[in-house]
Amino acid sequence: MKVVFRVDSSLKIGAGHLMRCFALAEEFKNRGFQTCFISENNLPNLQELLASNGHSVIDISHSNQKKLNTEEDANRTIDYLIDLSAEILILDHYELGNEWQESVKSRLSRLVVIDDIPGRKLVCDILLDQNLGREKDHYLPFLQDKTKLLMGSRFVLARKQFKENRGKALIKRKEFNGLNTILLSLGGSETIKNYIKIIETISEIKTNNSLELRIALGFNGKEIKRNTFDNIQNLKIKFLEDPLKLHESIIDSDLCIGYAGSSSWERCILGLPSLVKAISDNQLFIAKNLERYGAADIWHEHGDLKKLIKMLNNKVKWLERSKAASKICDGEGVRRVADAILE
Repeated sequence: MKVVFRVDSSLKIGAGHLMRCFALAEEFKNRGFQTCFISENNLPNLQELLASNGHSVIDISHSNQKKLNTEEDANRTIDYLIDLSAEILILDHYELGNEWQESVKSRLSRLVVIDDIPGRKLVCDILLDQNLGREKDHYLPFLQDKTKLLMGSRFVLARKQFKENRGKALIKRKEFNGLNTILLSLGGSETIKNYIKIIETISEIKTNNSLELRIALGFNGKEIKRNTFDNIQNLKIKFLEDPLKLHESIIDSDLCIGYAGSSSWERCILGLPSLVKAISDNQLFIAKNLERYGAADIWHEHGDLKKLIKMLNNKVKWLERSKAASKICDGEGVRRVADAILE
């Protein structure tokens, strides 16, 4: 049986949608299924990632880059599905709405939609929203009666490396010796100017420890010149070149500063306290729930970081955040989702 994914990646939309699909594709591959990505993928290193891990890729690039022609996309997708004799399609794409879904669904045994934004009609057999605090009532008015709902952080799609290293990470979290290593994870599309502002803010914080700052640049291949930060004082700066090894830096870090996107769940699996900022409505939903459950603190302005970092350089506060984060998700989401799709 073939499992097909329809998902895109680009500088604009980032790598998060494709990476959570990749995590699920790996689970299906390990169960003996053939997998294929129908994708417009403008991040070359992600193309290499899929191919090198045994997933076939069909390029569905469109001539008009400014606006997606959903009817054309649906017709091309259907042709590919027929050629592949595919039975299951997993869609992770905000722009391909109910008309696209209705056209494609009739050709399949099962259509799965991954979504984060309730409020519009969806046509699918299974709907997954992996976000903390998400409930069935948020979607029910917009769905067909027989749609199976997978809601909440029990169904987080994270790569197997996070589950495999969870035990090791949580043992490490039992001890706190001050904030020594901070992970800065803003994604590859962030501006150099904003990186510099945040790093300068962190460098001004006085602690009893010598701070190391690890900068995760993401998948988009942006080149940040290493000498950009030569004038930053009081910080040892290290760049993380391989996004696929992010789990190692999460384990070794004492705090993460980042956005409230899908990487929030990876940090929770490994029990890392976070300072999160929302740059979209769905991220605001995530950020507020992470803060409500005690797993993270929200920052808005650069000045907030000083106050929050000083607050978390405290054993009791830090241990509270770490324990709360570890309870959000356990790394078993891909297994649960695959089981639900195959039921």
